[in-house]
Amino acid sequence: MHMERTLEASMPMAARNQDPDVELIERYFAGDTSAFDEIMIRYERQIYRVCYRFVEHREDAMDLAQDVFVKAFEHLPTFRRESTLKTWLYRIAINHCLNHVKKHLQVAGTPAFSQQRPQQRPARRVLQDAVLGFYVSEFQQQAEVSGETFAKILPFLQQFVQDRFEVSQRRIRALNQLRQAIQRGGSDEDLKRAIRDFDAADADFQSNQEKFLSRVDPLLDARQQAKLRIFQVMADRRMRQLLTSVRNPNRGQ
Repeated sequence: MHMERTLEASMPMAARNQDPDVELIERYFAGDTSAFDEIMIRYERQIYRVCYRFVEHREDAMDLAQDVFVKAFEHLPTFRRESTLKTWLYRIAINHCLNHVKKHLQVAGTPAFSQQRPQQRPARRVLQDAVLGFYVSEFQQQAEVSGETFAKILPFLQQFVQDRFEVSQRRIRALNQLRQAIQRGGSDEDLKRAIRDFDAADADFQSNQEKFLSRVDPLLDARQQAKLRIFQVMADRRMRQLLTSVRNPNRGQ
């Protein structure tokens, strides 16, 4: 596929003020390919950190980051400057890492990594990455947000998923303990203890969502906020399915 190297001769003043990489971009399109080397130096650590968040392995993250810059170099001629260069690079990194994770996850969300480092990828970590992968792959489309807005949301999303995963596990355990206390005819003291544990976990579950929404809502309009809440229900259902697959690995076989 032939890539045209035609772009607008100049950028709007607002874009120039917003993107600190304008000079490097213009040098590159003027034929100075060394400008891309400077782009790599400027962003290699940031892109590495994005990649590491997905794989949590130094060598793998370095390989993924290198792939990201290869892709960026190949597609820079088509960069339309509708977002900042940083946002554009982040989108490439996120999509590339997400595709990498998808290749190493089964549909049910159970581990399917190669046998090279199985001891370094516990099932819980793989499942958490699967949940994050689901959010990353669906969030932008479901909430109808731009790539630039999504790049701003991503740090909040990563922290939210990490906390959500832990809180959800605790909430499920508390709910199961409450059910067991009822089924075995537990004493009033046992029931009250189970109720307290569940109420505490449930409160943390609600607080986790409220904290996330309070950070993200200011970046969204009313329609996007509404769609985000609908998506959240779907995402929580997906998380429960993944957690159930760990607790009952033989279910459905």
